[in-house]
Amino acid sequence: RAAAQQGGTRPPVVDRRVHVMAPSGDDALRRAAWAGRIPTMIMLARDELATIEEPHPCFLSLPRQSFLPFHVKTIIEHFKDHVPPCPDELWLEAAGAPLKWNIPIGVLFDCLRAAADEGHGPWALTAHFRSFPTSLLRGGGVVDTKAVTAHVLNTLKEAAYLQHGSAESVMSLSASDQRRLLKAVETGSYEDFMASKLPVAQTGGPAPKRLPVRVHTRAGWQQPHVSLKVDGEMPLSAVLDAVQQESASEEEPAQDREVVVQGVSVEPSLPLLAVWRGCAHPDGFLHVVLRPAKQGG
Repeated sequence: RAAAQQGGTRPPVVDRRVHVMAPSGDDALRRAAWAGRIPTMIMLARDELATIEEPHPCFLSLPRQSFLPFHVKTIIEHFKDHVPPCPDELWLEAAGAPLKWNIPIGVLFDCLRAAADEGHGPWALTAHFRSFPTSLLRGGGVVDTKAVTAHVLNTLKEAAYLQHGSAESVMSLSASDQRRLLKAVETGSYEDFMASKLPVAQTGGPAPKRLPVRVHTRAGWQQPHVSLKVDGEMPLSAVLDAVQQESASEEEPAQDREVVVQGVSVEPSLPLLAVWRGCAHPDGFLHVVLRPAKQGG
């Protein structure tokens, strides 16, 4: 397992997931979600190989809550002796789809890995060091950690503002708490996340006026306006209906779409507030994936 996490050639451990259909409390649900890791096998693009000998795949066990830039050094170190000197910016693709750096790894996996393929080996990615697809990755491919650090903090500010009308709780974090938070996102450490003194890390309390929610499909993501009712009893389906109508095509009608949160297929009738409290990502947002439903059951 240690070799897999460091880019070795041993297969990584199986992805551990949270079952949101029968939660046993917000803290237990979040802890299980944070335990989720994605076994990943990264191959170097064959047309970029600069040596006679082909490198072994780079095996990683990637935390669902993390972002790709935190793991760039491991990937580059693994392939550096097999690519031309001074390569262009590293970018990754999954089955022909370039991966965006500013979306949590688990959300990328849920969007791009077909439901029928799950449980059949590691997630296969291809590493590229040239021919960067600028038109497809306008925000950049796998960038450095400074960019993703700024992204996480800015997204947290947005999430805090949506909930409370102010981002002061995030802006007032000490430097040490920021470092602890970012380390938690990088490594998938729930304990570090809870120790960061970030208000979003705390469970329970009064319901926020608005919930930070993003709904993802292969085509991109949308951020619906989610204002909770006074009693807070709003189903997840309330924020999915409009998004489904806009994103569903004739080939993939809305009723044939699967709703996935933290790698688990969920019922749209679940209470939205409960799902957010138990399954929100460390950036403060609940990331919901809509994808074609598995055929044949």
